[in-house]
Amino acid sequence: MNVPVNVHISEALIKRLEKRNENLHDAVREAVQSYYALVDATEVEMRSMFTDAESALLCELFKNNDMGIERFQEWPMLFAWDVEDVERCEKISVNYGVDPVLLSEKLEVLTHSQALWLMDRIRQFKRREDAAALGEEVVQVDFATMD
Repeated sequence: MNVPVNVHISEALIKRLEKRNENLHDAVREAVQSYYALVDATEVEMRSMFTDAESALLCELFKNNDMGIERFQEWPMLFAWDVEDVERCEKISVNYGVDPVLLSEKLEVLTHSQALWLMDRIRQFKRREDAAALGEEVVQVDFATMD
């Protein structure tokens, strides 16, 4: 089934897409398919990277903080630094039973495709109905079963 979708795309991105394929619709379709192929392939290696408690903590920390794609090269370190910063101020990891040092170390060594996968999971979580429940009570989040 093909469904037409209206999406705003920056001029710079349109130029990049048109270099890959003269037909903009095909170029966008290929880019979206490539994105999901990468996320799906990364899922295999990430399936057991984070515990449910770590996943819940990451969702809580980043539910209102969508790091811009323009800073994509920095995402692994930004994840780690944000965990460290929040922990220094709020000590929120105690509520989740998570070791913030270990979690930060995991985040620091993420590859860019793994960081993209993690942001994709956090974005999915934010869209779920139970996102509002975080903060009121600790919930377990299993990134591997989100699709």
